[in-house]
Amino acid sequence: ALIAVAKKIQETKAAHGADALAGIASTVCTLEENYLFAKMFRALIGTNNVDHQMSPYPFLPMQTGIADLENFKSIVSLNMKLDYDQPI
Repeated sequence: ALIAVAKKIQETKAAHGADALAGIASTVCTLEENYLFAKMFRALIGTNNVDHQMSPYPFLPMQTGIADLENFKSIVSLNMKLDYDQPI
């Protein structure tokens, strides 16, 4: 699974640039885990598009509606409980 995700990230970055990628950190991770997550996106991928969800409101930081999700080509969730972090 990690190899497939890494390939998808590389393909997206090559086709659309690093700013086409974004990450949302989890509220159930430690500060250190979220720091490493952000560092990975900034240093390895090359984007500053990193956010976090500190309150249980669905997708508010991204300004994305639930209906828009069906238009996304890829969604990656790492160590997230979507029902807790992004409840519907």
